[in-house]
Amino acid sequence: MKSLYFLALLFVAQGLSENILVLCPMCSRSHKNIIEPTIEKLAARNHSVTIVSSFRTLMASPNIRDIVVMEGFNYFSYKNPLDTRKHGPLGMIDRNFFKAVLEGCHLTYQNQEFMKLLNTNFDLVIMDAFNHHCLQGFVHKLKAPVIWSMPLPAPPPFAMHFGNYLPPSFVPDPILTFGGKMNIFERLLNFVGSKMYWGVYFSCLGEHERIYKKYLGEDLPALADIESEVSLMLLNSHFSVNPPRPTMPDTVEIGGVHCREGRPLPKELEQFILEADEDLPKNVRLYEWLPLQDILAHPKTKMFMTHGGLLSSQEAIYHAVPMVGIPLFCDQDLNIRHYTQAGIAVTLEILTLEEEDVSSAINTVLNNPNYKNKVQEMSQRFRDQPIAAIDKAVFWAEYVIRHKGASHMRSVARNLNFIQYHCIDVFAIIILVTFCLFGVLAALILKVYSKIFANNEAAVEPKKKDL
Repeated sequence: MKSLYFLALLFVAQGLSENILVLCPMCSRSHKNIIEPTIEKLAARNHSVTIVSSFRTLMASPNIRDIVVMEGFNYFSYKNPLDTRKHGPLGMIDRNFFKAVLEGCHLTYQNQEFMKLLNTNFDLVIMDAFNHHCLQGFVHKLKAPVIWSMPLPAPPPFAMHFGNYLPPSFVPDPILTFGGKMNIFERLLNFVGSKMYWGVYFSCLGEHERIYKKYLGEDLPALADIESEVSLMLLNSHFSVNPPRPTMPDTVEIGGVHCREGRPLPKELEQFILEADEDLPKNVRLYEWLPLQDILAHPKTKMFMTHGGLLSSQEAIYHAVPMVGIPLFCDQDLNIRHYTQAGIAVTLEILTLEEEDVSSAINTVLNNPNYKNKVQEMSQRFRDQPIAAIDKAVFWAEYVIRHKGASHMRSVARNLNFIQYHCIDVFAIIILVTFCLFGVLAALILKVYSKIFANNEAAVEPKKKDL
């Protein structure tokens, strides 16, 4: 009986162990930080996880294999973010940026350890949604269900892969500076900006498709067809801290997946914080790296000055710390604008920043209790979830594996073109039928009028003859 029990346990353990591939070679360190908690939890649940990236993982687990195809991929190594900001949202559209991504694609395919993965059977692929279109052909050859990890609220083109149209009337474009509340001028710019995003997005796809066909064969399907088969998208957003937006069942919000309770600080740092004066510290210390979440969780932390990155902002909200935001690029303006509208942050513009501006913003946040009260309210809403974000991410990853890609979650909207999705053809028929009905009605009126007019003329003729 004991032998049978042991065999049963062995069978269950093997049944739970799946082979998972994580692809994020052309993503920033922060994008990988979003995926890593899920990787760690999956590995702890006895799944084998292979990570392909440009940053070595710090996670120590026998179930995690690390493949580094290039040493560090930095979006802005080629350009100063301040120069990008001077050109506004259009500064994000840069040929050198797209060139860097394409070079990363070639380096990835030229890595022999990566290419050997084609001979491995994977049960699931998790990949960073941005800049990895060139790897879709590779994923297609693996014939495993795919989950996209979206590091911010999904931009319109990515959402539409799941049949999810995002109305520009109330869903702000991630690279613009608008929050959830927009006036008519902002809605106009948001509409135009979202369409420009579509144009930039589609202009890049052709080269990505050519790359995977170069390395894997010309017989592979078109990129659009491959991406239409993605099973699920995990969004680093949550309606309690981001402007609410419509979602489909196969787009799941896991905002705060990286957030956790604070841990004890290193002794030197703890002493420095405890000895800090309530009004102003006696000195300032510079560190190359700090345990941010543990500092934010410390009861003496009163305010957080940040560039507005989504991960650090979510951590500040999670630990109920108000912010002074100095955004630089991408979605940081959107994040800080939303938090400013929510009353938990003050925004500063780095291109026109003066010492008085910094001092005023800090004093405003520290001396006005409304900022602390509002961020405490938002923190409570952010934490008030039926299941922890990390557990939700792991559940849906395993759900996709269990249900062989979970195709039952896909909306028919995925298969509709623009005209069908927006019922333009239906409106055209309604307008056409309406014109036809008006035409028939007008013809009937003219006919009746003509007949009445003819009868009147016939009645008048005899009277003229009698005269």
